[in-house]
Amino acid sequence: MSRSLASKTGTDETHIRRMHAKLGATDRGAAVRRGRELRLLSASSTLATPHRGT
Repeated sequence: MSRSLASKTGTDETHIRRMHAKLGATDRGAAVRRGRELRLLSASSTLATPHRGT
C-alpha cells in the first residue's frame, strides 16, 4: 500500500474497497471486527491510526 496512509492512491482505495466487500464490512472498524471473528486477526491486534500532519 502507499507509504503514507494520509495519501492513498486509487489502487489503494480499490484494494481497501475489495477487502471490505469480501469481509462484508462497510468501514475499517467493521472489517477489523469481522477479521477477528474469522480469526484472520488476533484479538490483541490493534488498529494503527493514520498520522495526519498539522
